[in-house]
Amino acid sequence: MSLLCVIAFTLVLGACLGSFIAASAHRIPRGVSIVFPASHCPHCLQPIRWRHNIPIFGYLICRGQCFHCQQAISSTYVYIEAGVALVITATVLRYYPATTDMIWYGTFTFFLLGCGIVDLRSAWEEGEGEGIIPDIFSLGGLGVAIALATFTGQWLESAIGALLGGGILMLIFLFYYYVRHIEALGLGDVKMMAMVGAFSGVLGVLYTLFIGSLLGLVAALILMVRRRQYTLQMKLPFGPFLALGALVYIWI
Repeated sequence: MSLLCVIAFTLVLGACLGSFIAASAHRIPRGVSIVFPASHCPHCLQPIRWRHNIPIFGYLICRGQCFHCQQAISSTYVYIEAGVALVITATVLRYYPATTDMIWYGTFTFFLLGCGIVDLRSAWEEGEGEGIIPDIFSLGGLGVAIALATFTGQWLESAIGALLGGGILMLIFLFYYYVRHIEALGLGDVKMMAMVGAFSGVLGVLYTLFIGSLLGLVAALILMVRRRQYTLQMKLPFGPFLALGALVYIWI
């Protein structure tokens, strides 16, 4: 497949996957099914017509408004759709023309973005720094990684990576929970790192934890200074930083 065809196909597919992530980020924190009801206006609750539901273009066609009630629709959706499309395309181009690697790391990127974006948006809306990493992206990604690794004959490396990634964070979780009686991590982070390990192996786990922790520390320090709240009890969602750490590993 030519480079232009790969770019065009990946951008379209990435925008569709971004639409799914955007919908998940809106629905899952509210306890709403990601399947039912169908896409609808959050103001008048009228179903969105299929042509108005086309990723990115549907938003532009309607000028950011509901077709029925003309109330503004959040631009967050289109930003997520465009962002996911661009990031997945960048990953695929990084490994072009190796088809197997393009599929492997493109799929990995989708699940990373799903975990990170939903975690970030749910923490932002809750306002307490505690997000949600849904199983559909963490455990779903873990299952897909094991399946792909079995198909390519790399199931052992994938399994070891999953055990290491999930195991390290599980030990940290148990230590803080039983020794210090606090939840320093969520189980969603544990499951996400198992998924990261299944896709990236032992080296990917180490890179992701190091870079993700470093980025999280920098973000926490910046927030401390801006808010003038110098405390070690500040809560931040870890998922977005793990996702960024894994993306750095993928791209280097």
